Amino acid sequence: MARVVDRTEVERLLAEGDAVLIEVMPEEEFRRSHIAGAVNIPLERIGATCRERYRTDQRLILYCADQACAASDLAARKLAFFGFHDVLEYGAGKQDWQDAGLPMDSGP
Repeated sequence: MARVVDRTEVERLLAEGDAVLIEVMPEEEFRRSHIAGAVNIPLERIGATCRERYRTDQRLILYCADQACAASDLAARKLAFFGFHDVLEYGAGKQDWQDAGLPMDSGP
């Protein structure tokens, strides 16, 4: 199971260049708004796409819409099945980031 991290830790890891931030929401939602610097890999494609793009020891931070959204947890479980072992879950997700006034982006 992925370790849940808070916004402060996500900011630190991203500033250090030590992680890939992945939004697991559908493409339409990602295009509407996402955390600046994040990539989009929808839940249904998470395993195969991550296996193509990343090493299993790469640190990945997964997030979805908010605390009530279960997509990032499901994605973390799928990645564990595929052998990824440094997966973190930003449980509070996009809403927490936006509420804190941190950089958001839109488009592809």
